[in-house]
Amino acid sequence: QKEIDSFLAKEFEMDDIFEIILRYKEVSREIALEDSFGHYHLIDLNVEQLKSSLVYICNGFVSQLLLALVELHKESNNEIIAEFENIKTRALKQPEDTPEMIDLISFTTRATTETIPRLHNDIRTAAKRLFFLLDHYFFNDKEIELNKVTLNWPSKMEPIFEENDDIVAEAKKQGETFLGDRREKVMIDLSKLMKKVEEFNECSDMDMMGQYVKDVMQVQKKLNELTGEIEFINREEELFKW
Repeated sequence: QKEIDSFLAKEFEMDDIFEIILRYKEVSREIALEDSFGHYHLIDLNVEQLKSSLVYICNGFVSQLLLALVELHKESNNEIIAEFENIKTRALKQPEDTPEMIDLISFTTRATTETIPRLHNDIRTAAKRLFFLLDHYFFNDKEIELNKVTLNWPSKMEPIFEENDDIVAEAKKQGETFLGDRREKVMIDLSKLMKKVEEFNECSDMDMMGQYVKDVMQVQKKLNELTGEIEFINREEELFKW
C-alpha cells in the first residue's frame, strides 16, 4: 500500500502506471491459479482463504491505480477541450478595429503552428491512455461522451479556421476602405486649410484684426485635429503594411 500511495503522490509517467497495473493484475492471476491446498510433510493446509485475501488486496491496488489513471485521463481531456474551445472563441471573434484584427491574425498563426500541433500530440497520448483503459475499466455514459468530444475536436478545426480566414479578409477589406476614406478626407481638409492660410496674406485691414485672430486660432485648432488624424492614419498604414 505504501508503494502505491508513494507512486500516486508524485507526478507519474503514463507507461509507469500501465506497468504497475499490469504487474498487480498478473500477480492476482498467478495467485488465483495456485493450488488451494498446501501439501506438507505432516499436514495439508487449505489456503483458499489466504488466496482470496491476496487476490482481493491485489485487485484493490489495481482499482486504486485505475481510478487515479481515469481521473488523470478526464482532467487531461477537459484541458484539451478547453483549449480547443478557446481557440474557436478567439478565432471566430469579430475584430472591432485594426489592432484587434492584427492580434487575431497573430493568435491564429500561433494556434495553427504551435497550439494545434501540441494538442494533436496530447490527443494521441489521450488515445493511448483510452485504449489501455478500455481493457481494464468500464466507462460510464458521461465519461464515454467526454472521450468522444475530445477525440472529435481536431475534425472541427478546419471549418473554424476557414471561417476565421473569411472574418480576417472582411475585416481587412473594411479597414482598408475606412482608412482610404479617412485619408482622402484628410487630404481635402488639408487643401482647404492651405487655402485658408494663403488668405492670411491678404489680411491687412486693421479693423478686422480681431476676426483675423479668431481665424488663426480656428486654423490652429483644425491643424491640431488633422495632425492627430494623420498620426492615426500613419499607424494604421503601418499595420496594413501600406
